[in-house]
Amino acid sequence: MTSEHFVFVPMVFLIGYFLGGFMSTLSAHTSAKNTTSESDNPVIRNAKPTSGKQVLAALTLFLAMFVITHVFALPYSVQAVKESNGGVAILDQSPSFTNEEVYSRLTEFGESGRAVYKRFVYTTDVIFPLTLLLFLVLLVRYSREKASFNHKFDKILLLLPFVWFGIDMLENTMTFSLISQYPRPSVVVGDVIGYVTVAKFSLLLSSILASLFIYLYGKSNLVFRAN
Repeated sequence: MTSEHFVFVPMVFLIGYFLGGFMSTLSAHTSAKNTTSESDNPVIRNAKPTSGKQVLAALTLFLAMFVITHVFALPYSVQAVKESNGGVAILDQSPSFTNEEVYSRLTEFGESGRAVYKRFVYTTDVIFPLTLLLFLVLLVRYSREKASFNHKFDKILLLLPFVWFGIDMLENTMTFSLISQYPRPSVVVGDVIGYVTVAKFSLLLSSILASLFIYLYGKSNLVFRAN
């Protein structure tokens, strides 16, 4: 199991859970207004609220990009990189934590594999995370609006997806640097990049779990008010 699975496996279950919640919310809007009106919600009083349809649209875009970039061997896709390097996992799918391990992996890639991988990190591996960032931001906004969050913790929740994206781009920059300097070693980058990958996936998982937490918080508040 690669490091990606520790995030994307629970993500699939969480997406299913949110889809059920979104559908029930959209259905409820057709028959009655939400229990808490927009004018009474301090979080969205001065901003247009995020709708379930917006989140679903962003999710659809993200899933479509995932299929395009991870399933099919299109130019600069994950599969294209693997086909060019003989099936060796890219660095963020199976992180290495020492400079020696990193350069051993890059050597296994071969010249053509490194060339394709180098183009991948500044094309596909930027576009795909952007679609995920859009989904995460809308998901957090939708969840916090339903929970009526309005305090300092709320700002941290909104920042999580952007911090994750920044770490992801840092990882891409480090990967590009390693490939560009090959075979000259970059000891500092080689020894650190694995931990950056771990931080990236940890922040991604934190963003998803935070959305789930505040969504459940909001639903529990509605149940409490109803009783």
